[in-house]
Amino acid sequence: IFYGTVHIDALCSSAGEERFFNTGFDVNFNQACEIFGLDDNSQSVITSTVSDISLDVKSGGVVSAELLVCFDVEAYGQYAQNVIEDAFIPGGQLDIVHIPIFIENTELMSENIGVCSDKIAVADGDVDKVVMSKVTVKECIPHVTLSGVFFDGVYSLSTTYTLRSDANCLVTKKTEIPFSYMIESPHDTDSVVHGGVNVKGVSAQVNDYGEIAIKWVSDAWALATKTKCVNVITSAKKSDADVDDHSCIYYHYVAENETLWDIAKRFSVVPDDICTANGITADCDISLLKGLVIPVIRIGVK
Repeated sequence: IFYGTVHIDALCSSAGEERFFNTGFDVNFNQACEIFGLDDNSQSVITSTVSDISLDVKSGGVVSAELLVCFDVEAYGQYAQNVIEDAFIPGGQLDIVHIPIFIENTELMSENIGVCSDKIAVADGDVDKVVMSKVTVKECIPHVTLSGVFFDGVYSLSTTYTLRSDANCLVTKKTEIPFSYMIESPHDTDSVVHGGVNVKGVSAQVNDYGEIAIKWVSDAWALATKTKCVNVITSAKKSDADVDDHSCIYYHYVAENETLWDIAKRFSVVPDDICTANGITADCDISLLKGLVIPVIRIGVK
């Protein structure tokens, strides 16, 4: 369920004392989107787009608006793993079949950039009143470094004002300024990232130098997706080869924060033997695995 407000600024003209003026009002929305397989712990990113705006002046000077609001919803579920008892298979060894599985881990990041500002110069300071100003993100390219996610892009600023020399003249000026922001979050440089910068709370006024000073508030968000490859055991059967009567197979379910060295120490085996039995390397992130096959030599068996 998502809800919010669309703010509309309308530039109006009248035959009264105030030739041009700006009026604003809010349109509230409340919508729902059903996505199967998610729960209360899932993460979602909702991007809204406003289009097809039409304004009309009704009797009594009431301004009405019709608009189309579109929503792009991206949702990511979190998967839990149930830990069950370890399995013990005495007197033998296993022929193990495993396949590589690619797992995507997506992290949502956001940060409030704060108040931004810039000025638009007016020739000879010939400005009487700012009627309307707007700031939009013309371009934004997120990219990943080892220290965080960077956002490089361009703001597009426009302002509409009346002239001090001619109150019946309405002028619009535009400019563009570059920006560069960063969200501190270490990621590998091969992570796939998409995100953007949002703008809200635009205001403008004429300063003492005859310039139009524009202020706004920005925030940045990004989704960083890292793909990892792990080997998953698909089947295991007892081997017919002759083995030592003292050998056995132990299937161990990996616990939270448990390392390969912790498991090897617990079962008195070397980590390389565990890697060979499971088709993994020593630097494998075993937290992504459900369990490991442990080749164990039983002592004192008669």
